Amino acid sequence: MASFPIIMAFAYLFSKLTEKYIMLENNSSGEAIKIIDWNLTSFKWIKMNFSKAIETSKFSDAISLSRWAFNRVSFYSSLNIGFMKILSLMMFVQSFWYGSFLVSHKINSSGDVLSTFYSCLNVAQILDGISVQIVMIQKGHIALIKVLGFVGVKTFESSKQINDGLQPYETDFVPKIPIQGRILFENVSFQYPSREQPVLKNVSISIPANTLTFIVGKSGSGKSTLNSLLLKFYTNYEGKITVDGYSVAKLDREWLSNQITLIQQDCILFNGTIKENISLGLAHKVDDLDSIDPTLFQTSIQFSLLQQLIADLPNGIDTMIGNEDEAISLSGGQSQKLALARARLRDTPILILDESTSAIDTVQRDFIMKAVRHWRKGRTTIIMTHEFSQIEDNDLVYLLENGTLLEHGLKRDLRHRNGGKFKLLESYEQVDDGINDKRASYFANTTGNRKSMINRSSIVDFDDFRFYNNRPRSTIISSILFNNINYEPPNNTAMDTLKRMSVLPVLNTKINDIEEQKQVDIHSNDDDEEPQIGIFQLLGKLSPYISTKSKMMILLGLAAGMINSVLNTVFSFCFAKMIAGIIPNSHGHLKTGDYLLRWSMILTGIAIADGVSDFFVKFVMKVCAEKMIIKLRLEAFKKISNQDMQWFQSCKPNEISSLLMNDSRELRGIVADFLNIVCSITVLMFLSSIWAIIVGWKLALVGISFIPLFGLTSTCYALLIQKYEDSYKESIISVENHSYETIIGMKSILCLNLKRYFNKKFDVKAAEVSQIATKRAILIGFGFSLPNFIIYLCQSVLLFYGLKLVAYHEYTIVTVMEVNMLILFSVGTISSLLTSSPSLNRALRAGCKIMQLLEMDDDSNELTGYLKPSFQRHLQDNVYDFMNVNFAYPSLPDNPVLNNFNLKIEKNKITCIVGESGCGKSTILSLITRLYTVSSGYLDFLDFDISQVKLAYLREIIGIVSQQHYFFDGSIRENLTYNNNSSVEITDEFIYETLAKVDMRHFVETLPNDLDTQIGNSANLLISGGQSQRLSIARALLKKPKILILDECTSSLDPENSKCIRDLLIEMKTDVTIVMVSHRRDMMAISDRIVCLKDGNIVDDGSYYELMSKKGEFHRFMDLHGDEAN
Repeated sequence: MASFPIIMAFAYLFSKLTEKYIMLENNSSGEAIKIIDWNLTSFKWIKMNFSKAIETSKFSDAISLSRWAFNRVSFYSSLNIGFMKILSLMMFVQSFWYGSFLVSHKINSSGDVLSTFYSCLNVAQILDGISVQIVMIQKGHIALIKVLGFVGVKTFESSKQINDGLQPYETDFVPKIPIQGRILFENVSFQYPSREQPVLKNVSISIPANTLTFIVGKSGSGKSTLNSLLLKFYTNYEGKITVDGYSVAKLDREWLSNQITLIQQDCILFNGTIKENISLGLAHKVDDLDSIDPTLFQTSIQFSLLQQLIADLPNGIDTMIGNEDEAISLSGGQSQKLALARARLRDTPILILDESTSAIDTVQRDFIMKAVRHWRKGRTTIIMTHEFSQIEDNDLVYLLENGTLLEHGLKRDLRHRNGGKFKLLESYEQVDDGINDKRASYFANTTGNRKSMINRSSIVDFDDFRFYNNRPRSTIISSILFNNINYEPPNNTAMDTLKRMSVLPVLNTKINDIEEQKQVDIHSNDDDEEPQIGIFQLLGKLSPYISTKSKMMILLGLAAGMINSVLNTVFSFCFAKMIAGIIPNSHGHLKTGDYLLRWSMILTGIAIADGVSDFFVKFVMKVCAEKMIIKLRLEAFKKISNQDMQWFQSCKPNEISSLLMNDSRELRGIVADFLNIVCSITVLMFLSSIWAIIVGWKLALVGISFIPLFGLTSTCYALLIQKYEDSYKESIISVENHSYETIIGMKSILCLNLKRYFNKKFDVKAAEVSQIATKRAILIGFGFSLPNFIIYLCQSVLLFYGLKLVAYHEYTIVTVMEVNMLILFSVGTISSLLTSSPSLNRALRAGCKIMQLLEMDDDSNELTGYLKPSFQRHLQDNVYDFMNVNFAYPSLPDNPVLNNFNLKIEKNKITCIVGESGCGKSTILSLITRLYTVSSGYLDFLDFDISQVKLAYLREIIGIVSQQHYFFDGSIRENLTYNNNSSVEITDEFIYETLAKVDMRHFVETLPNDLDTQIGNSANLLISGGQSQRLSIARALLKKPKILILDECTSSLDPENSKCIRDLLIEMKTDVTIVMVSHRRDMMAISDRIVCLKDGNIVDDGSYYELMSKKGEFHRFMDLHGDEAN
């Protein structure tokens, strides 16, 4: 026992040495997970920029740092194991050395010393187990500290409110009377923690109860910040905010959330059915979502124009959305409509729409806004928008600019105020007066004939209005407002109607607004079909990922392991000799002191050699295993980068990142532990058995007879534990996915007061984990105790039979002890194979899944192409030439998007592609960027087959501004210069000049770290949708592209910035070919050519004014914009 303080001191020392490296490994692994998540969620952006080499390099750096940290952990943990081995073996030598003294001086008997020895043997086995688990305990300790840190952080920290005044009620106050919705912002100032400049400066706004109020202003003016303060997302503001006279600071946060519905531009939907997502609007009121009145769903779906989408889906309203198995992905416009349906169902006293229809095309937006006005008549509604055309003359308007209130009043007053900002901004939405004058007669004629024209023209082509064929526009709006549309015979219930909507005639099936979406098939996550391979098969598959040098080191480590096994056997034999020194011979005499000294020195030398070899084996094998895992991770990441769009749309980011960075660690055990255990057991069994048989074959055979028992129990245990390990891992994945979804959608959860719903859902999943984990723990506990039971049983039988042989004078006590030690030490080592079964099963599961990733076929489109056509040498007018192109998405091969399509895109012109949802607009953009390849026909780029053009070159000369804004965790400078291979040097001065063109220079200069300010998903910098869009445009301009692709690039911009972008595009087109998709009339007006699509074909082609004069399909499309067309 005297060695215990030394042992514990060493354990504490090494635990502290490993702690900082464990934290470093965790942090670097966390960075790698962020990179994986970014690549899986932003795959379209990465592909369009052909930046997979950059992402691979970033991932490689992160996992290399993780490897370096792990190697340090391995060094200290292996050193700890080696020291513990030496000290525990020396404990035997020490105890018997002192025991011989006690026996020789007749203080204790030999039996007392032997009893103490067996007690020490048990302690040594426990210490050996603890030494292996110290690193795991340390990792658990660090993880616990991190979890407690998260738990201890308050999401909403209270802060002192200036001028708040005393109220006659306490914090978390709940008013007794129904809320009316009178909102007052009084002298409110606010600054985000990550900014030096305030976002709101002494703003005072009064929202009357039961009225519709508009708040407008440039992006970044502070509109959305008002929402965050009203809902108590931030409380560190100056001033006073009240609702019906009650200070928001005093109101109960959950009660307040139940009174307000906020819909933002980026709508978060959750994994589940369409019905479940809409039902979440009432999750704070009902415990069972299925108990909600079905007619409420019908009202909500009609209001948000989701009828045809549901009709087109195989399972109707019960169709899964999200990234679960057999789920579909919705476009931005569809997501916004679903969020509107949820808001309609929720029907709270206060409704806030913050650019909540920006992704919906203008035709449907017009219908929805009229429906909103009817629904919210006499109720408090706040609309934050850049679309001034949505505002009517009698609407109250507040105009913000740079965090201050600039103007307010009724629209009819503001639009006639000379020199007013509102009047100026509204003018930016219109085409210049000269053009209006030229077309005045056209618009006059059109206005008078609109109703008759719509009566004559079927609206069947617009996806969400196919039920309204040949119906006047006024009738359509009336149907939406008063919910008098019947889809089925009256005797059907509303919910049956919704579920059977898929049987209605479908004239042009499209899953969603961006044609590339599809039904998801998670092929890599079906455990029932997952191939099971043996551990040696897995080792064979892992072999190519182990370098020759590592293989040599592994062989050296295995050799050292076998030497370690021999040393164990030799130690057990020598120790038996030591024991013989304290047992009197037949004459009652003990061995001499020289005898004991000799064997003590031999045992000391063996113990040191054993500890050193154990350290060498553990360290070398772990280092080699980690090197293999790094190779696997990197190759898997590269393989993922080479997959097609279809694969990315079906994958689950959380599961893949967990597989590569967490589950892959289990593979260390196969190389670092399993190989060594197998080799050691083989050598130990052979050497110990032969040696024991030579010393005393009768007793040896009794001990050897227990080996089959070990084998049988190991096999049964492995089969049982595999079932529970798989179930346990699946339940853990379910909890992880739910947690990931909760974190991503936290703001929506708080807005909709869904904490109880998501907590309940988490509790159900956690209870399932707990149930499986309990059974698993019992089985693992049984598996760990069973070897000890067999060892004790073997020990008892050997002693009983050995002493019987001694009684019959067949063996001496020394012979019995030698055989006993040889068998017990070998059996103890063999038992480690049984206890390693859980980790081996986890390793097999992880290895199988990683091999599935590595064995995927690469997307041929990513690897083909070698030509680099020159723009300067190209004399033709056409950059792109579609010739009889047919295309269908791989997931929907029977639903062609383009049919015998022909189009020439001219050089240095602005080409605008328009048409209803599902007509093929986004498909064209995907084809010209080679995200997809044509199914048949030809697509030429600069007179060369586009499939033969080098992909890196093609995407290098293309600048893209997509509807969704992509920013990774990094500085503004890093994001703006991301994969920029422009020949122009990207200096800070050049960046500022470009930012000035999009009116972002001043904003960036006011940030704490200027261009070095961190933005991205996890940065604490909040930028508006319009600011994100302008940064995206600046990033595209910095590339100095030859081709600029714009997908609704002004959808989030205010009129002033939208005009700025239009002027910039007109200036750029002399050197740049511009292809854009837009629903905005002002963007169409600056285009040299408009291509109007319908059902995958061009139905109108020409300039804006030519097509409007022509009064064809484009004219009909624009006429349906209602007032916006004028």
